[in-house]
Amino acid sequence: MEITVIIPVRNRALMLPATLDSVAAQTLRPRRLIIVDNGSDDGSPEVAAKWSAAHPDLDVVMLAEPKPGASAARNRGLAEVSKADDSYVLFFDSDDIMLPDHIARIDKALEARPDTDLLYFDKAFRDPDGWTTVKSTPGDGNLICHHIFHSTLATASFVARASLVERAGGWNEELLRWNDYELGLRLAVEASSPFKLTGAPRVMVLTHSESITGCSYSKDAATLNAALDSMRRTLAAASLTQELRYLHARRAILAGLFAREGDAASATSTMRQALDAASPRDTLAMRLAYLATRLTGRGGAAMASWLLAPPKPKRATRLSRPK
Repeated sequence: MEITVIIPVRNRALMLPATLDSVAAQTLRPRRLIIVDNGSDDGSPEVAAKWSAAHPDLDVVMLAEPKPGASAARNRGLAEVSKADDSYVLFFDSDDIMLPDHIARIDKALEARPDTDLLYFDKAFRDPDGWTTVKSTPGDGNLICHHIFHSTLATASFVARASLVERAGGWNEELLRWNDYELGLRLAVEASSPFKLTGAPRVMVLTHSESITGCSYSKDAATLNAALDSMRRTLAAASLTQELRYLHARRAILAGLFAREGDAASATSTMRQALDAASPRDTLAMRLAYLATRLTGRGGAAMASWLLAPPKPKRATRLSRPK
């Protein structure tokens, strides 16, 4: 299998070397490392070029994408990747770290399951104080549901056939936030053989104040709702009615997050969209998911997925023969 790592960069001169060093330290090197600068003005291109020159044993491609946004930079890198069946792409961020056996584990899993077009895995998060948490979702075949509620296919959480990413439409360059969440849904819908690679996380996401996603939801209310609108169209086009119910609940959860941050206007309009889209039977689930999120900041996804879960088929009762 050929695995290409694509890393968009914008003003990461201080953090970028550690990320690139983690790629160079892989026990199995990627086929290619593509670094796409996205308008940096802090010397990041020079840092990347110097690092590349110091690693002549790696196939490093340096590109530039002037259009603002990580999505445009990732699409620029994707355009350089072969779309053959054995060509896979791993999107990575310029401030995260992969452990030394990350790519080797991916390669082994793909060799064992050559039909897999989308391989996903857990990752860990480390905050500025050094605390580490693991974000994990089950590999039980309900990928779309898990992604809607938990962003299972966020950046650096998957490797996919380059042809699958292209077929799904690539990265949405109009979304400056939640673009990985929106793409992840399209990949989950389009994938024919997704598979969960279990085991301890091999990716460490370093959370900090300069992260692209940031910590506030309400400041990007319009963009986040636009991402959900695009996801709604994807599910509607695929006639995935049950998954649409989950997505409406996800919008109610977003409304709860807006309310928790004190943005009453965004909370009200977003909740209205969720209720207008939901069927009357789902109204209670929407309201409870909203309240749980507004009051505690958590619990909305668990509540909504439980309340909206389709009924399990009844098991047939076997009648015993009279003796």
